[in-house]
Amino acid sequence: MSDNPRQKAEDHYYAALDHFAEGNHERALEDYRKSVTADPTFTEALHGMARTLQDLERLDEAIEVSKQITELDADDVLAHTSLSVLYQKKGMVPEAEAEANKARVLGWKQQLKKAALSSWLLALNSWHYDELINHPTDDGADEANKTARQRNGESLGQKARRIIFAVLVQYFEVMGEYMGLRE
Repeated sequence: MSDNPRQKAEDHYYAALDHFAEGNHERALEDYRKSVTADPTFTEALHGMARTLQDLERLDEAIEVSKQITELDADDVLAHTSLSVLYQKKGMVPEAEAEANKARVLGWKQQLKKAALSSWLLALNSWHYDELINHPTDDGADEANKTARQRNGESLGQKARRIIFAVLVQYFEVMGEYMGLRE
């Protein structure tokens, strides 16, 4: 095995996956523990450990591991979903519903983040990119730039900057909400 802690963690993680696939949950658990010992921030191994503990009906331990994941990454949707399932299995319905709601909200935030980025890229794509390249400013305005300015009082470069600025404002508003900077 490698001396690199992350590589060690990954080696044990993949060994654990093999043991889990073979139905040898105790050996999988051993390798997941070794993986987390090598790199305590390796959430994939923690997820595997939580799932293995769940399959072994060691629900309290699985809950603790899932909580550990949320401490490392509060926005980990799978960790909150796992907690919801584990609480449900223990009959802790209010806790299960609270974690399910957290997972749902985090999922929506991730979708909004992707949607904002997609709309930004679509807006840039919809603009004639070669016009932006060929006419980025008013300097040395050629016939196309003169026509654009006569049509709406804006050069192509001005219009491009206005559109890009509006899309960036929208993107950063969504990102601010996603990151909890705005309510």
